[in-house]
Amino acid sequence: GEPAPLLYVSANQINAQAPVDLPAGVQTLLVDNGGGAGAPYPVNVAAVAPAIFFYPVAAVLKNANYSLVSAANPAHAGDTLLVFATGLGQTTPALVTGALTGGSGLAQTTPVGATMGGKTASVVYSIASPGFAGLYQVAFTVPGGVTGSVSLQLSMGGASSNSVTIPVQ
Repeated sequence: GEPAPLLYVSANQINAQAPVDLPAGVQTLLVDNGGGAGAPYPVNVAAVAPAIFFYPVAAVLKNANYSLVSAANPAHAGDTLLVFATGLGQTTPALVTGALTGGSGLAQTTPVGATMGGKTASVVYSIASPGFAGLYQVAFTVPGGVTGSVSLQLSMGGASSNSVTIPVQ
């Protein structure tokens, strides 16, 4: 019943922002190409559903220089990393559906947890990413004692994100 702002459309893919005030539970998604709506599709909506960007590689950057963490540029214990995600819900101050997050003041999420290789990573902040709609960034510190190909996962409000693997040296 509410329009969802379109972020990207191609012949094979539609990226839309779910309205931030959409109630939790099963909602009906209708896609209208201007010639009429397609078949209704049920979508389960949750207050939060953390998901880390991961294709073609995990969207994890080093805070010091914003370089992508990779095999050639691994993370190290004590590094502060940024991970980009969706599904972190409403913020303070509140987000507006379809609006770009402003750069004057940070729109903070409710608390987010992070684990790396099964160890708790200290979260520095979790915010709506300035200049974007529907994108969040979480900064965390790589804990000591983790090396190799390490799994990273976010959690929030009882929900866990997908797990991505990043190199730690």
